[in-house]
Amino acid sequence: KGNVFFLKVNQNGDIMPASIRYYDGATGIESLSVPTESGVLDEGETIASTSDGGFIIAGTTSLTSGNGKDLWLLKINVVGDAVWSKVFGGDGDQVPSKVRELPNGELLICGTSTVGGLSSIFLIKTDRNGEIKK
Repeated sequence: KGNVFFLKVNQNGDIMPASIRYYDGATGIESLSVPTESGVLDEGETIASTSDGGFIIAGTTSLTSGNGKDLWLLKINVVGDAVWSKVFGGDGDQVPSKVRELPNGELLICGTSTVGGLSSIFLIKTDRNGEIKK
């Protein structure tokens, strides 16, 4: 099982060693400097920069349902430290394909939900803290 991996590069494309981080859905939002063996499979699918200099990573984890991939949103700051983490899911797989920060700080996530071999598109809007907007 694996972790989500993050690193930053400078303008020359050189890796900035202090930015290397691993995130494990099984431990919540802990930022790890070395990979660990995980009890769940975590995958980073898409990333977007945020107006505060940080990033929002949208990926999947099997942490909550145990029977599929759940959508995992992870907010990290400018140096890669985890700020918050949210998991959304249900039956089947919820896999994000795009995440964007809107001008007002809200987040928009688009992806595919697959249940029983049938797929449909999902679109989720959250506030800047990853709470679903109704």
